[in-house]
Amino acid sequence: MKDEIKIDLCVFLKFLKKEVDLFTIGTSIEKKIIPITPELLQNLNIERRYLKDIIRNLKKENIIKEEIRVSDEWLENFSTMDIVMPFENLKEYSNYNIILTKDFYKNYDVLIKKNDPTSVITKHSPRFDEKNHILYFAGKKIDFSKKSKQYDLLAELFKDPQQECFYADIQNKWEPEYYASLPEKREKESLLKRFNGKANNINQSIARETAINDFLKYDMKKVRINPKYIH
Repeated sequence: MKDEIKIDLCVFLKFLKKEVDLFTIGTSIEKKIIPITPELLQNLNIERRYLKDIIRNLKKENIIKEEIRVSDEWLENFSTMDIVMPFENLKEYSNYNIILTKDFYKNYDVLIKKNDPTSVITKHSPRFDEKNHILYFAGKKIDFSKKSKQYDLLAELFKDPQQECFYADIQNKWEPEYYASLPEKREKESLLKRFNGKANNINQSIARETAINDFLKYDMKKVRINPKYIH
Protein backbone atom coordinates (compact mmCIF):
# COMPACT_ATOMS: atom_id res chain seq x y z
CA MET A 1 0.00 0.00 0.00
CA LYS A 2 1.31 3.45 -0.94
CA ASP A 3 2.60 5.73 1.81
CA GLU A 4 -0.03 8.34 0.90
CA ILE A 5 -2.80 5.75 1.36
CA LYS A 6 -1.36 4.68 4.72
CA ILE A 7 -1.53 8.28 5.93
CA ASP A 8 -5.14 8.70 4.79
CA LEU A 9 -6.02 5.32 6.30
CA CYS A 10 -4.79 6.46 9.71
CA VAL A 11 -6.69 9.75 9.42
CA PHE A 12 -9.87 7.83 8.57
CA LEU A 13 -9.31 5.30 11.37
CA LYS A 14 -8.83 8.03 13.96
CA PHE A 15 -12.03 9.69 12.76
CA LEU A 16 -13.90 6.40 13.22
CA LYS A 17 -12.50 5.95 16.72
CA LYS A 18 -13.53 9.46 17.69
CA GLU A 19 -17.06 8.75 16.48
CA VAL A 20 -17.20 5.46 18.39
CA ASP A 21 -15.78 7.02 21.57
CA LEU A 22 -18.64 9.53 21.52
CA PHE A 23 -21.19 6.72 21.18
CA THR A 24 -23.37 5.84 24.17
CA ILE A 25 -21.48 3.75 26.71
CA GLY A 26 -22.90 0.26 27.10
CA THR A 27 -24.43 0.18 23.63
CA SER A 28 -23.21 -2.43 21.17
CA ILE A 29 -20.62 -0.97 18.84
CA GLU A 30 -22.27 -2.82 15.95
CA LYS A 31 -25.33 -0.59 16.32
CA LYS A 32 -23.28 2.50 15.59
CA ILE A 33 -23.91 3.60 12.00
CA ILE A 34 -21.40 6.19 10.77
CA PRO A 35 -22.35 8.36 7.79
CA ILE A 36 -19.65 9.06 5.21
CA THR A 37 -20.13 11.93 2.79
CA PRO A 38 -17.99 13.70 0.18
CA GLU A 39 -18.00 16.73 2.47
CA LEU A 40 -16.56 14.65 5.33
CA LEU A 41 -13.77 13.32 3.12
CA GLN A 42 -12.96 16.86 2.07
CA ASN A 43 -12.84 18.02 5.70
CA LEU A 44 -10.53 15.12 6.57
CA ASN A 45 -8.47 15.90 3.45
CA ILE A 46 -8.70 12.28 2.31
CA GLU A 47 -8.14 11.65 -1.37
CA ARG A 48 -11.31 10.16 -2.85
CA ARG A 49 -9.25 7.99 -5.20
CA TYR A 50 -7.78 6.23 -2.15
CA LEU A 51 -11.10 5.55 -0.43
CA LYS A 52 -11.78 2.17 -2.04
CA ASP A 53 -8.35 0.94 -0.96
CA ILE A 54 -8.96 2.23 2.56
CA ILE A 55 -12.38 0.57 2.85
CA ARG A 56 -11.09 -2.68 1.36
CA ASN A 57 -8.22 -2.72 3.87
CA LEU A 58 -10.52 -1.99 6.80
CA LYS A 59 -12.79 -4.86 5.81
CA LYS A 60 -9.83 -7.19 5.45
CA GLU A 61 -8.61 -6.26 8.94
CA ASN A 62 -12.10 -6.80 10.42
CA ILE A 63 -12.64 -3.11 11.27
CA ILE A 64 -15.69 -2.58 9.04
CA LYS A 65 -18.44 -5.15 8.82
CA GLU A 66 -20.31 -3.80 5.84
CA GLU A 67 -21.15 -0.67 3.92
CA ILE A 68 -24.69 0.57 3.47
CA ARG A 69 -25.26 2.71 0.40
CA VAL A 70 -27.66 5.58 0.95
CA SER A 71 -29.13 7.45 -2.02
CA ASP A 72 -30.62 10.80 -1.09
CA GLU A 73 -33.93 10.18 -2.87
CA TRP A 74 -34.38 6.89 -1.01
CA LEU A 75 -33.90 8.28 2.47
CA GLU A 76 -37.55 9.17 3.07
CA ASN A 77 -38.97 5.85 1.88
CA PHE A 78 -36.51 3.19 3.01
CA SER A 79 -34.65 2.14 6.08
CA THR A 80 -30.90 2.29 5.50
CA MET A 81 -30.76 -1.33 6.62
CA ASP A 82 -32.74 -2.26 3.49
CA ILE A 83 -30.07 -1.02 1.11
CA VAL A 84 -26.93 -3.10 1.39
CA MET A 85 -24.40 -2.99 -1.41
CA PRO A 86 -20.70 -3.97 -1.58
CA PHE A 87 -18.52 -0.89 -1.70
CA GLU A 88 -16.69 -2.22 -4.76
CA ASN A 89 -19.92 -1.91 -6.78
CA LEU A 90 -20.28 1.80 -6.17
CA LYS A 91 -19.41 3.80 -9.25
CA GLU A 92 -19.51 7.17 -7.52
CA TYR A 93 -18.85 8.46 -4.04
CA SER A 94 -22.40 9.09 -2.88
CA ASN A 95 -23.56 9.45 0.70
CA TYR A 96 -23.41 6.10 2.46
CA ASN A 97 -23.08 4.60 5.93
CA ILE A 98 -20.69 2.06 7.38
CA ILE A 99 -21.06 -0.39 10.25
CA LEU A 100 -18.15 -1.44 12.43
CA THR A 101 -17.34 -4.86 13.82
CA LYS A 102 -17.47 -5.77 17.49
CA ASP A 103 -13.67 -6.18 17.40
CA PHE A 104 -13.08 -2.58 16.30
CA TYR A 105 -11.02 -1.52 19.33
CA LYS A 106 -8.86 -4.64 19.33
CA ASN A 107 -8.08 -4.37 15.63
CA TYR A 108 -7.76 -0.58 15.70
CA ASP A 109 -4.54 -0.61 17.72
CA VAL A 110 -3.00 -3.27 15.47
CA LEU A 111 -3.86 -1.42 12.28
CA ILE A 112 -2.73 1.99 13.52
CA LYS A 113 0.63 0.54 14.52
CA LYS A 114 0.93 -1.29 11.22
CA ASN A 115 0.30 1.87 9.18
CA ASP A 116 1.75 4.42 11.59
CA PRO A 117 2.31 7.54 9.46
CA THR A 118 5.32 8.56 11.55
CA SER A 119 7.10 5.49 10.15
CA VAL A 120 6.44 6.55 6.57
CA ILE A 121 9.74 7.62 5.04
CA THR A 122 9.17 10.49 2.66
CA LYS A 123 11.54 11.02 -0.24
CA HIS A 124 12.09 14.69 0.55
CA SER A 125 12.33 16.89 3.61
CA PRO A 126 9.30 19.08 4.28
CA ARG A 127 9.35 22.44 2.57
CA PHE A 128 7.35 25.62 2.97
CA ASP A 129 6.18 27.74 0.04
CA GLU A 130 6.32 31.13 1.72
CA LYS A 131 4.70 32.94 -1.21
CA ASN A 132 1.58 30.73 -1.28
CA HIS A 133 1.72 29.72 2.40
CA ILE A 134 1.68 25.99 1.65
CA LEU A 135 3.54 23.33 3.62
CA TYR A 136 4.57 20.23 1.67
CA PHE A 137 4.89 17.35 4.09
CA ALA A 138 4.18 13.60 4.18
CA GLY A 139 2.72 13.61 0.70
CA LYS A 140 0.28 16.43 1.53
CA LYS A 141 -0.11 20.07 0.54
CA ILE A 142 -1.23 21.82 3.73
CA ASP A 143 -2.64 25.27 3.13
CA PHE A 144 -1.88 27.89 5.79
CA SER A 145 -3.00 30.89 3.71
CA LYS A 146 -5.94 31.56 6.03
CA LYS A 147 -3.88 31.02 9.18
CA SER A 148 -1.62 34.05 9.28
CA LYS A 149 -0.68 33.53 12.94
CA GLN A 150 0.69 30.12 11.99
CA TYR A 151 2.37 30.68 8.63
CA ASP A 152 4.50 33.54 9.91
CA LEU A 153 6.09 31.20 12.46
CA LEU A 154 6.50 28.45 9.85
CA ALA A 155 8.19 30.89 7.49
CA GLU A 156 10.63 31.83 10.24
CA LEU A 157 11.42 28.21 11.10
CA PHE A 158 12.03 27.24 7.48
CA LYS A 159 14.71 29.89 7.09
CA ASP A 160 16.89 27.30 8.81
CA PRO A 161 14.98 24.01 9.34
CA GLN A 162 17.77 22.60 11.52
CA GLN A 163 17.77 25.53 13.91
CA GLU A 164 16.19 25.75 17.35
CA CYS A 165 14.46 29.12 17.70
CA PHE A 166 13.85 30.94 20.97
CA TYR A 167 10.59 32.87 21.18
CA ALA A 168 12.32 35.95 22.57
CA ASP A 169 14.72 36.07 19.61
CA ILE A 170 11.87 35.75 17.11
CA GLN A 171 9.77 38.43 18.79
CA ASN A 172 12.74 40.77 19.07
CA LYS A 173 13.45 40.19 15.37
CA TRP A 174 9.86 40.89 14.33
CA GLU A 175 9.08 43.85 16.59
CA PRO A 176 12.26 44.93 18.40
CA GLU A 177 11.03 48.34 19.53
CA TYR A 178 7.68 47.01 20.78
CA TYR A 179 9.26 44.10 22.65
CA ALA A 180 11.88 46.35 24.23
CA SER A 181 9.22 48.85 25.28
CA LEU A 182 7.35 46.34 27.48
CA PRO A 183 8.11 47.47 31.03
CA GLU A 184 7.32 44.34 32.98
CA LYS A 185 8.96 40.93 32.76
CA ARG A 186 5.57 39.25 33.08
CA GLU A 187 4.27 41.22 30.08
CA LYS A 188 7.12 39.90 27.98
CA GLU A 189 6.51 36.38 29.22
CA SER A 190 2.81 36.72 28.40
CA LEU A 191 3.68 37.82 24.87
CA LEU A 192 6.02 34.88 24.39
CA LYS A 193 3.38 32.40 25.50
CA ARG A 194 1.57 33.19 22.26
CA PHE A 195 4.33 31.38 20.39
CA ASN A 196 3.59 28.25 22.37
CA GLY A 197 -0.02 28.50 21.24
CA LYS A 198 1.04 29.06 17.62
CA ALA A 199 3.26 25.97 17.68
CA ASN A 200 0.47 23.87 19.14
CA ASN A 201 -2.00 25.12 16.52
CA ILE A 202 0.45 24.33 13.72
CA ASN A 203 0.81 20.77 15.00
CA GLN A 204 -2.97 20.41 15.15
CA SER A 205 -3.38 21.72 11.60
CA ILE A 206 -0.80 19.24 10.32
CA ALA A 207 -2.22 16.35 12.36
CA ARG A 208 -5.70 16.86 10.90
CA GLU A 209 -4.34 16.21 7.43
CA THR A 210 -1.54 13.70 8.04
CA ALA A 211 -2.26 12.07 11.44
CA ILE A 212 1.25 13.22 12.45
CA ASN A 213 1.02 15.33 15.59
CA ASP A 214 4.64 16.12 16.41
CA PHE A 215 5.90 18.10 13.41
CA LEU A 216 7.10 20.83 15.76
CA LYS A 217 8.90 20.25 19.02
CA TYR A 218 8.42 23.09 21.47
CA ASP A 219 8.28 24.17 25.09
CA MET A 220 7.56 27.45 26.83
CA LYS A 221 10.75 29.09 25.55
CA LYS A 222 11.69 27.64 22.16
CA VAL A 223 10.49 25.76 19.08
CA ARG A 224 11.98 23.80 16.20
CA ILE A 225 10.98 21.45 13.38
CA ASN A 226 11.18 17.89 14.66
CA PRO A 227 14.62 16.63 13.52
CA LYS A 228 13.26 13.20 12.57
CA TYR A 229 11.40 14.79 9.65
CA ILE A 230 14.45 16.64 8.31
CA HIS A 231 16.53 14.47 5.97
